[in-house]
Amino acid sequence: MRTHARPPARPVPLRATAADGWLRGPDRLERRGGGPFTVVGARVEAPTREVPSWTQPLVEPTGTALSAFVTARLGGVLHVLVEARAEPGCLDGPELHPTVHCLPDGTHPLLDHVLGTPPSRVRYDVELSEEGGRFYHARCRNLLVEAEDAFPLDAPATHRWMTLGQLARLTGFGQYVSIQARTLLACAPAAV
Repeated sequence: MRTHARPPARPVPLRATAADGWLRGPDRLERRGGGPFTVVGARVEAPTREVPSWTQPLVEPTGTALSAFVTARLGGVLHVLVEARAEPGCLDGPELHPTVHCLPDGTHPLLDHVLGTPPSRVRYDVELSEEGGRFYHARCRNLLVEAEDAFPLDAPATHRWMTLGQLARLTGFGQYVSIQARTLLACAPAAV
C-alpha cells in the first residue's frame, strides 16, 4: 500500500483556506457549518522549559473519537484486526491502525459491528485523553471487542489479522503502527 499511496493531504497557504470552507478568527480556524475539529492558537508559557514561551496551533476535536480492535482467536492464538490507511501527518504513507478509528461523527464500514458488540464480548472499554503537543481537550474511547461468530473473518482488502506479538514487533521500526493502535496494544494485556 505504501508503494502506491499518494499523500493524503497537501499544504495550502493559510489565506487559501477560506476557499476550502474554513473560517478564520483571531485565535482559531474552523470549518464553516461545523466539523470534526477546530484549529486553535495557543500561547504557552513554561518558564522551566528550554524555551520559556511560544505560540502554536492545536487541534481541538468537537467530540470523543473511537478506536477499537476487533479480536479473534485464530488457530488458538489471539489476533487483532488492523487497518492500513494513510492520514494527514503520516509522512511515509499508510500506517497500521485499529480495526476502527474514526473522529466524532465519523463513518467506518465496521463501526456498527463495534458499537453493536454485546457487553459480554467487550474486553476493554476506557476513555483516555489524547493530550500532547498537538491536541487540545482531545478524548478517545478505546475498545477491545471479541468478534462474534457471525463476524466475517475474511478481512477487507485494507485489513489484516495480526497477533499482538507481530504488531508489537512492528512498533520498534517507527512509522508502521499508528499512535491509536499503539495505545490499544498497550491496553491489550488488561483485556486478555
